[in-house]
Amino acid sequence: MLTIRCHLHPRYSAIKKPDDTCEACKLLYALTHQTEGDQKTLLGEVDSELVTTVGADKWSIALECLETGKKSGLHVKCLHHNYRATRKPGWNCDACWLLFVLKYQMHEDGERRLGPFNPYAYVIDHVDLEKACQNLKVTTE
Repeated sequence: MLTIRCHLHPRYSAIKKPDDTCEACKLLYALTHQTEGDQKTLLGEVDSELVTTVGADKWSIALECLETGKKSGLHVKCLHHNYRATRKPGWNCDACWLLFVLKYQMHEDGERRLGPFNPYAYVIDHVDLEKACQNLKVTTE
């Protein structure tokens, strides 16, 4: 399974509400607890800007701070597929494409795999990142 963590706060476990103003940590908290409630409601509880902002800019900035494949107690997967992001997904699943981007955005081979531009615009191409995040499942060990 693929692990996920905040690049800026690698020790944050997403069990309790984040104390800081990091949007990536707030998003991790919402993704971890979205089985208990609605994603927008959970983001509202932690005063995230992702609730009030329209458009993908804030979402892509929050997602840029997330990294996969590093040591973490949080595991992420697509709700519909058992995808591990070893190669480009061959189907039209936004969550799987998002996992692919998350895995290679900070990777040494990332520019070759994702392209030299903004990977969220280049690879996913006008995907609603909020809906793609709703199809991710983050679990603790």
